[in-house]
Amino acid sequence: MTGPSPEPASLATFSCHRYAGLWAVSNEWKDVSDLASIKEQRSYALFDRPYRFLQPIDKKTVDQEALGVTAAVRKQVPVLLDFNEGRVYIETGDQKLIYAIVVRLQRLGAGIIRVAWTYGGSNWPAEILNRLYAGTQYQPDFIKRADEATRFKPKEIEKLEDRELESIVANFFSMTQLASDLWVGISGPAQVRLHDTTPPIGVKAPTTATTLLQMTNDATVLSGALTFQERVSFTGKDGGDRTFRKDLFCVDVNDRINLTDVGSAMLRGFDLPSLRKDILREIRQTRDVPSIEQFWGNWLHELSNPVRTIEAAFRELLDLEGAQEAGILPMKVQATEPAPELVNA
Repeated sequence: MTGPSPEPASLATFSCHRYAGLWAVSNEWKDVSDLASIKEQRSYALFDRPYRFLQPIDKKTVDQEALGVTAAVRKQVPVLLDFNEGRVYIETGDQKLIYAIVVRLQRLGAGIIRVAWTYGGSNWPAEILNRLYAGTQYQPDFIKRADEATRFKPKEIEKLEDRELESIVANFFSMTQLASDLWVGISGPAQVRLHDTTPPIGVKAPTTATTLLQMTNDATVLSGALTFQERVSFTGKDGGDRTFRKDLFCVDVNDRINLTDVGSAMLRGFDLPSLRKDILREIRQTRDVPSIEQFWGNWLHELSNPVRTIEAAFRELLDLEGAQEAGILPMKVQATEPAPELVNA
C-alpha cells in the first residue's frame, strides 16, 4: 500500500458483529510498455537495421530514446477477520501484499500471530495424498478409463451410463471415502514420482496420472487438487432411488501449503463451487436479496467450516491421536521475532 498513511482507524470501523471485513488496496507504478518492440522500431527509424546488429554506441542512442511508459497497477483483495476463530483470511498469495496488510492490521490494533499447517514431519502433504490414493475406490474403473485414453481421442471415448461413475472417472484419478462419510477426490494439476530417485512429473489429465501411477511399484503422488464431496440420495420422478455427488469445496495440497516467510497457512486453489448457486437459489425462492454484510458473513461462514473439515480430515488420514496438536497452529519462532496469524484463502 502506497501513499501517505492516514490516522489509523479502529477495527470497529470495519466490524460486522462477529467479524470484520475490508478491502486491502495496493497501488504500484510499473513499466507497462514493451521496451524490446520500442527499441526495435527506433532502431529501424534511426539506423535502418535491427537492434541486435547495432554498434554499442548506437544501442545507447536507441536506449535513451526508448523510454518506458509507467502506469498505476492496482491490486484489491478482500480481508476478513473472524473474531470467533481468531483468524484472518486474505485472498492473495503475494507475500509482499500479505506483509503490508499485516502491518496495517497491527496499526489498527490487531494482535498478529504467525501460523502454519502443522502435521509433524515436512513430507506430510505427500503422505496425505498417498494415503488417500491407497484407499481409493473405483480403481478398476480408473484404470479402464486410462487405458481408453491411450487408444481413443477424448471425443471417441464412450461415456458410462452411470452418470455418477462417469463424473468420477472423467474428473479424478482417486476417490476415497472418509470416516465422516465425506468423499475426497484427487485431480490435476498434480505431480507424480515414478521412483524415489527420479524427479516429479507434472500431470493435468486424470488418466495420465493413473497411467503413471500404474507404471512402477514405487510411484507416488507428490501434489494434487483435492475435492471434498458429499453423496446425496433422492427419489426420482419415477419413484426410484437416485444419488449424485455434490462438490463442497476444493483445495490444493503440495509443499507450498505454507508461506513461512510471512507466517501464513495457505488455501491454494480453494473454491466453494456451490456457494453462488445456493445463494441465487435462495434469492429466487425467498425473493429477498441479502445485504452486503450478509453476503460477506455467509462467505466467511462457508469458508471457516471447510477449514475445520480439512484440519480434521488430515488428522484422520495421518492417524493422529486426539491429544496431539495438529492443524493450523502458531509457528515455532525465535522469541525475538514478531508473530502474525494469517490464514489465506
